[in-house]
Amino acid sequence: MTRMLAALLVFGLAGTGGAIANEGKQLYDDFRCTACHGRDGKGAGATVKAAKAIAGTQSEVTYESIMKMVGGASPAHSPGSCDVLPTRDQVKAISDYVASLPR
Repeated sequence: MTRMLAALLVFGLAGTGGAIANEGKQLYDDFRCTACHGRDGKGAGATVKAAKAIAGTQSEVTYESIMKMVGGASPAHSPGSCDVLPTRDQVKAISDYVASLPR
């Protein structure tokens, strides 16, 4: 019984991590990060060919960068980058996803 409970807990935690990663990937697409940073986060997106590579950047660094953009304090992002601004939870999911991308 204990083994089965432990297995369920591990499986549940792993499943949650996968869901969070999928949410971050979807939000990365939804908020058009791919247009500049590319699907792989290595820059050279469809819109901006010289955009900064962000793949593998620490989650906290990406979070702060996005929050600056959301607040209008980032000269690197145009005000129209997003039609709808992400919530803090969405920014966290995107940041975690970017951190998970291989450099």
